[in-house]
Order: sequence, then structure tokens, then C-alpha cells
Amino acid sequence: MGYRETDFLPFGTSLRERRPRFEAGLTTLRRALRGELVDGIHVAPHPVRPGGPELWIGALSRPAVERAARLADGIVCVVPDQIGAYVDARRALGHDDGQVALGYQWVIADDPERAFAAVAPHILYQVNAYAEFGYPNVDASRPVASWASEAARRTWCGPAGTWMARESPAAARP
Repeated sequence: MGYRETDFLPFGTSLRERRPRFEAGLTTLRRALRGELVDGIHVAPHPVRPGGPELWIGALSRPAVERAARLADGIVCVVPDQIGAYVDARRALGHDDGQVALGYQWVIADDPERAFAAVAPHILYQVNAYAEFGYPNVDASRPVASWASEAARRTWCGPAGTWMARESPAAARP
């Protein structure tokens, strides 16, 4: 949905309007994909999957995770800790545990330390760019070097096959 006021100005809307506009648009899209008339128009051709394709929502904040649990067929998250909040929110709504895609930075290498050293400057650049954009919960006044632990936390680096052993307690909640 976005988090910078300047991103909304060209469209004649505002940050304040993003949630209701997003939810209204999603509702309209679902109606159209179910074959309902929307403003007197049918969407064609009809989707292959009854009800239309799955609609997933990316989420970073707690309200966004809860919105994904309520409205989406799945969630795309970048912080593994969000999986539990998503599952809890779906269960509170009486839904199944849902579907999760973990958008994580992956570096598959036999020598993880060497590989991370090679990619770390690029990951730091990305994190700092978000900080400069005013990304929520990112302190742009922190020096670049202090982001190293954050970048490492958001990047998995190691031999193939070790990810699930590392993450299975968070990903396989009962």
C-alpha cells in the first residue's frame, strides 16, 4: 500500500486514504473475479480457478499482517516473526492457518562467511535506502555500519538445506 505521502500525491489521494481504498479495491476485484457485475461490467474471460486467482498481501506491520489474515488468500512477509502473528490472527477469525511466502534474502553458498562479506555492502545499501525513504521503524540517523546486524538478521546465508532446520520452530507452530 505504501508508506510515503509523496507516493500518493500523483494519484490525487493521501496516505490516510490508503487502507480504505485498498480494501474497497480488493473487494471490487474479488467481485469481478467471481463473475459478478461491477459497474455493469463482467470480467472476461472467466478465471480458471472458481472465484479467481489467489490474492496475496505483502505485510510488514502488525495491522498489515492482520489485514492479510482477514482479506487475503496468503501473506508475503519478510520477517519470520510475522508468521506466528499471521497464524494467530487467522485462527482468531476462525480460519485455517493460511499460506505464507517468506520473502527473504537468500545467499546459498558453501562458504557462508565469505559469501555474506561479498553481498553485505549491497544489502546495507538496500536497508539504508529504505531508511532514507522514511520506512517505518528504521532510524535513518544510525550510521551505515550499525545496520550490519540488521542486514545479517534479514539475510539467510549458508549451505542449501539448512534453512528449515534453523527456522522450523517459527515456521511449524502447532
